Amino acid sequence: SVAQGGGSITVSSEQVEKAVYGACYFGSDESKVTQDLVTQCHNMCSSRYCCFESQTIVSSCRDTVGEEECELYALCEQMINDRGEEVKNFIELDQLEFGAGDDSSSSSSSSSSSSGTSYRPGSNGVFVDEGEFEATVNEVKAVCSPDQSGDESWVAECHAMCADYLCCFATDGTGSNCNDVYGEDVCEAYYGCKVLHSSPSAASESPISSEQQQQISEQNAQVQIDEVNEVCVPKIRRDVGLRARCEKVCASRDCCWQSGPGSCYVMNTEWCDEYAMCEILDL
Repeated sequence: SVAQGGGSITVSSEQVEKAVYGACYFGSDESKVTQDLVTQCHNMCSSRYCCFESQTIVSSCRDTVGEEECELYALCEQMINDRGEEVKNFIELDQLEFGAGDDSSSSSSSSSSSSGTSYRPGSNGVFVDEGEFEATVNEVKAVCSPDQSGDESWVAECHAMCADYLCCFATDGTGSNCNDVYGEDVCEAYYGCKVLHSSPSAASESPISSEQQQQISEQNAQVQIDEVNEVCVPKIRRDVGLRARCEKVCASRDCCWQSGPGSCYVMNTEWCDEYAMCEILDL
């Protein structure tokens, strides 16, 4: 039973076991190893780390608490590292559970697929000739042309093509753009992607309405946040291609994680926190 106020709440063994499972279980799914999971699992398990012989944090309580009670918290032992201490963050937990892996095999497979399911001229960062450059310009224009009928299905298609290159058009003062990464030719070829960015000046010149601009902006922002959460995961320690994707999608807000005068975190805390997973690049 758990004491509360003047009485107590009885919690069954099944409820305890279910709560531990809900807070700590990730099985073989590496994508579930997040900082939220580490925090939740610590909160659930901290009072029962004393059950495990593998820990050096506190004195053993197994005899006092009882074998049956300790077994309900068996999953919590994953939060104890090889030194017998608490796992500090999700990077450490991922390394404990999934190991360092093989960089060579994962990076080669990722590099062939990280730019999408189909090849786009210029997506490899260089152009073979002027014809390839022009083909890219025309392809971007064709895909990223707002539908005058109001159908916004083009937005998803445009973003799928442009996601890696939106950093070319990062707004001054909100982080550095990636012209120096891709080169001016590539960013120029993807200039049509700029329609996905909205600003007061762009809205006045755009052929689409201000309401559509707002919707596009919101959709684009959420898609980019989702992409950060998808690619900036512990696996980047072993996958060079995935790390490169994380670096690209985080480039537009790199000022958030800089130290010293170059940091923009204090003035843009909410904006920076949307890309919190980018911090993994510095861990």
